[in-house]
Amino acid sequence: MMRLRAVAAGCAAAVLAAALFASCSGIEGLKTRAASVTLEKAIAAGTTTAETKKLLELCRDIAAFSADRYGLEAQAEAFRYLPGRGDGMAWRLTVAPAHSLNDSRVSYYTDKAAAERAARKSEAKGKSAFVEPWDSLGFLGLAPTPLTDSLSRLSYDRLVEWINRELFSAALPKGLSPAERDSFAAFAAEAATKDYLAAKLTLASPLLGNYISSKRDERTFALLFPDFRSRIENLYAQSPFPQDWQKQRDFLMKTWLQDYRLNYPNRFITNLYSDFGRVQPSDAELASWREQQPGYEDWNKRYAAAGSDLRVLLNQMGNP
Repeated sequence: MMRLRAVAAGCAAAVLAAALFASCSGIEGLKTRAASVTLEKAIAAGTTTAETKKLLELCRDIAAFSADRYGLEAQAEAFRYLPGRGDGMAWRLTVAPAHSLNDSRVSYYTDKAAAERAARKSEAKGKSAFVEPWDSLGFLGLAPTPLTDSLSRLSYDRLVEWINRELFSAALPKGLSPAERDSFAAFAAEAATKDYLAAKLTLASPLLGNYISSKRDERTFALLFPDFRSRIENLYAQSPFPQDWQKQRDFLMKTWLQDYRLNYPNRFITNLYSDFGRVQPSDAELASWREQQPGYEDWNKRYAAAGSDLRVLLNQMGNP
């Protein structure tokens, strides 16, 4: 009976925490939207700098292309601009228990200092924490994410990809799971980016070629990383737990990374992942990793079956 009560109390606490997060996110989302302005108003404003105006006009052009080709007019018109955010949109904090890559907790912040304070607090309790930039405000219920000056840090091809990911994510039916939503949006954004670059440049453009190669490298890395992570997971799963675990962890990482760097030229086309492991990742960083293009092969098959037409595939998502 005591255990049942404890479980019930734990479930109640989890529900309360989720409700509190949803409430706070809703309020923060409303504040963010109130602080943003329509894209057209931002472009026309006399206070908008020339650099920001150029960025917003490019974003508008990218969105207009996808609106016309894929039927995303409503989503393109919903883009807004949030001024005063040049240091990043948000930050993602992953906290992992001591000697574990499982049961990690993830939270999102719109303030970097707050994320770092939370990370230091977790580390003081013996946990591992990792803070990373996050380029979407979807966790606030905002879709598409408002444009900010921080987007100027993206390369041309990655800006096109970001705009399309936000458009397709906003266009998907509400009933989809977050995992399926993210998976489709990532696939559609890649396909749409190729379409845009081919139309605006040429099929032989070096930029398009590099983009295709970098996406291929993302999938290659996704195949390799689970093996790297599993070695540390297996170490932590030992019973009894080894006293020299830190020494073993360092050795496992070192040997895997040596092989990784030795075979890098044979596996990768670009330098996208050439610096991976130069600084050994913490447990929280290992736990935070997520595949950039989950379910790519399945989506590619569905895309081909839809006549390689994203508009058709998107319509199928709403009519399974």
